[in-house]
Amino acid sequence: MLSSLPSLPSRMLDRANAWSPFVIALSVFLLLRPYDGIVHDARLYVGYVLAAWDPQGVGQDIVFVHDGQSGYSIYPALLNLVGRTIGLAKGAMVLSMTALLLWFSAAWRLVWAMFPAMGTTVRAGLLLWATSLHTLYGGASTIHFAENFAAPRPMAEALVLLAMAELLQPKLARQGASYSLRQLGVVGLLIALAAAIHPLMIVPGLAAFVWLVPTARWRALLAGSGAVVLALVLCVSGFSPQGPDTGSLFATFDAVWLEILVRRGSIALLSQWSGVDWARIALQFATLLLARPTVSGRVRALWDATLVAGVAGVLLSWLATDVFHHRLLTQIQPWRVLWAVAFMAPIALLMQVRGLWERSITSARPPEEGPIRLERLAMALLLLAWFMLEVSGAALWVLAGAAMLLGVARSNLSIALGDRTVRVGLGLIGMLVVLLVVLRAFVVWEVYASHPDALSRWVWRTWVTSGLPNAAVLIVALLAACIGARPVRAVVRMAKPMPAVAVMVAVLCVLALDQRTSYAKWLDAQTERPSTLNQVLQNVSSSATVFWLDADTEPWVLLNRPAWGGGLQGTPKVFDRALAVVWEERAQLTDKVTHPTWARRNDLALETVNAATLRTICDWPSGPDMVVAPLDRIGADVPRDTMRTGAPRFLPPSVRKGPWQIITAYGVVRCAERAGFRRAS
Repeated sequence: MLSSLPSLPSRMLDRANAWSPFVIALSVFLLLRPYDGIVHDARLYVGYVLAAWDPQGVGQDIVFVHDGQSGYSIYPALLNLVGRTIGLAKGAMVLSMTALLLWFSAAWRLVWAMFPAMGTTVRAGLLLWATSLHTLYGGASTIHFAENFAAPRPMAEALVLLAMAELLQPKLARQGASYSLRQLGVVGLLIALAAAIHPLMIVPGLAAFVWLVPTARWRALLAGSGAVVLALVLCVSGFSPQGPDTGSLFATFDAVWLEILVRRGSIALLSQWSGVDWARIALQFATLLLARPTVSGRVRALWDATLVAGVAGVLLSWLATDVFHHRLLTQIQPWRVLWAVAFMAPIALLMQVRGLWERSITSARPPEEGPIRLERLAMALLLLAWFMLEVSGAALWVLAGAAMLLGVARSNLSIALGDRTVRVGLGLIGMLVVLLVVLRAFVVWEVYASHPDALSRWVWRTWVTSGLPNAAVLIVALLAACIGARPVRAVVRMAKPMPAVAVMVAVLCVLALDQRTSYAKWLDAQTERPSTLNQVLQNVSSSATVFWLDADTEPWVLLNRPAWGGGLQGTPKVFDRALAVVWEERAQLTDKVTHPTWARRNDLALETVNAATLRTICDWPSGPDMVVAPLDRIGADVPRDTMRTGAPRFLPPSVRKGPWQIITAYGVVRCAERAGFRRAS
C-alpha cells in the first residue's frame, strides 16, 4: 500500500511545477514595475506625513494648510505609522511592494474565478498580457492601474478585485443559486476596506455587487433610483447659488475657481482630455463589447457590470464637470471606474485571440476557408489599434475597421477571401506593430544616448521605459495563453524546466527591484535623518517659504520648510478653492517674469534668477522668503549661499536632442538680504 503512494521528492516536484507559473508571472509583473522611489502621487502622500511630523514647518505649505483631499483616505495615517516604525523612505517602498503583491494575487484569484477550467500556465499568460499591454486609463495619459509607487490606488484596486473574485466563486455561488451570508459579508468588508483606502476606486466593485447579487427586478430598481437621485442633484445644482462659501450637496464651482481649473488644466475636466485619451476609452469599451459572446454566465455579467459602470461613470463625469460644474461629483471623479475597464479589456482581447486560435485548429472546415480568415484580419487590426494607443488617436479608425470585419465574419454571409490576401494583410499589420515598438524604443534610447552617466543607458529602468521588455513579455504571454491549442500544448509537455526558470526569474526580480537613481536614493534617505543642508538656514524661521525651482519634495525633505510654489502643489486644486486661488496668484506672478515657451502649463517656473526676477518675486506681498535654484541659473550679481547635494541630479532635455542638465549644487538666495528689498504691504 505504501509503495503505491508517490514519493516525497515526486510530490515536492509536482507542487513546484504547479506553483512555477505563478512565481514566474509574479516576478515578471514586478520586473516591469521596478521601484523608482518617491515619485508621482507618492510625493504628495509622503508630504502629508512630513506635514504631520512638522506642523510648524512643512505643515505650513499651502497644499497642507488648504488640504481638501487627504481626509478621505486612511492611507496617510497608514504611511505615517509605517514611517515611524521603519523610516519613511523604507515605509514607502514596503507599502508600494506590498500593494503590488496584493494586487497581483487578487488579479490571479479573479482570473481563476472567471476561468476555473484554465490551466495555471494559461492563466499566467493571460494575466501577464493584461498587465503588460496597456495600463493607462482616463485622461492626460498619467494614471495607470497597478502603479509602482506608494499611493492608495493599487491597494484599493486589489481589494476590489478580491471582492469581484468572491462574487464569481463557482463552488459557493453557482449560476442561479443565491449567495451565502458569509460571501456577502466578505464582499462588503473588502469593498468597505477599499473605500477607506481610496473611495474613488470602489465603483467597479459596487457595480459588480449590484449586477450579480440582486434579482433583475431589484437591480432595475436600484439603478433607476440612483439615476433619479443623481439627476435631481444635478438639476438642483444648476439653480443653486455659486459662491466660495457654498458647501452644500448642490454646490457648484464659482466662476473664479472654474476659470483656474480650465486655464491651468485639471484631469477632472473631461473637456480637456485629448483625442488619444478618448481613443483609449473607445478601444477599451469596444474590446470588451466585441468579446462579450466569448463568455457566459457570471463572467459575462461581470463584464456587463464593468461596461455599464464605465459608460455611466464617463457620462456622469461629463455632466457633472463640463455641463453643471457640480463640485462634489467633480471631486468624486466617477470616471475613475475606468481602471476596471482598462484591466478587463486586454483579458477580453486575448480571450478572443485564443478562441480564434482554437477554432482554427478544431474547425471542421479547413482553417483557410470561411469567416476564420476575415476574423484573423479583424483580430490583427484590433491588436494594431492597441499598439497605436500611445502615439495616435488614429487607433479609432483601425478599431472601426476591425469591428466591421469582425461583424462580417460573425455573420452568415458567404465570404470569398484568398489565402494570399490574408497572409499579406497579416504580414503588413505585423510589420506595423513591430515598427511601433521599435519607434518607441528609438525615442527613449535617443534621449538616453546623451545621458552624462553612460551606465544609465543600460540599467533595467531604461529598458523598461523603452517598452522592449513589455513587447517580449506580450509575445510569451500570447503563446502561453494559447497552450490549449494542440501544437503549443505538445511543445510545452516536452519541456519541464519550470521550477528552475521560476527560481531564476525570481532572483532577477529581487536584484532589479530597486531602480532608484543615486539622487533618488540620497533624497529618500534624507526623510529618515536630519539633512545636513539645513545648516545653511540655521537662523531662518522653520515656516519660511522656499521657492525651489524644478523641485518635487526637496523643500520639505532637505530644508524642512514649506514650498512657496511648484507644480506638485497645484495637483489637488480641484479639492480646495483657497488652494486653487493662492496657487494661481503665484503662477501668474511667475508667468510675468518667465518666457512663455519656458513656463509649463501646470508648473510655477523661472528660467533664470536675476535681479529683475527677484525684484518681482521677492517684493510681492506674499512672495517667498528664499529662492533656491541651480547655480548656473543664478546671475553672477545675485548674492547667494551654496549647498551641495549628496548625489548629482540629472534632468532630461527640454527639447529633442538637447543636453541633459546636471545639478550638483544649488544657490540659496534670501529675499530679505537682497539689495533694495522692499516688500509691499
